[in-house]
Amino acid sequence: MPPCSVVDSIVQRLLQPQSVASSSAPSYSACLALQEALEEENKARIEQAKKMDLLIKRMDHTERARRENEAPLLQEAYAQKVKVAFLCFVGLVFNCNTT
Repeated sequence: MPPCSVVDSIVQRLLQPQSVASSSAPSYSACLALQEALEEENKARIEQAKKMDLLIKRMDHTERARRENEAPLLQEAYAQKVKVAFLCFVGLVFNCNTT
């Protein structure tokens, strides 16, 4: 049962009309139950946050490794592009001077 539904069920029990003999304030055991449910929900949130942090770290390491593997390929492609651009420029300069 998700933590939120536990809290909801306890709140619903607290909101139900009680007998005339009981006081209008919730009983001590009901308050303890609500406190336990809230603590349980808080623990679940903390656990979820830890899992999320672990996933974020794992994704960061994976992305960094991918970039490190691609860096030499990108540098090579850029060098090739610069070389082609230079050859085109030289070709244009020499073609313009000869005509």
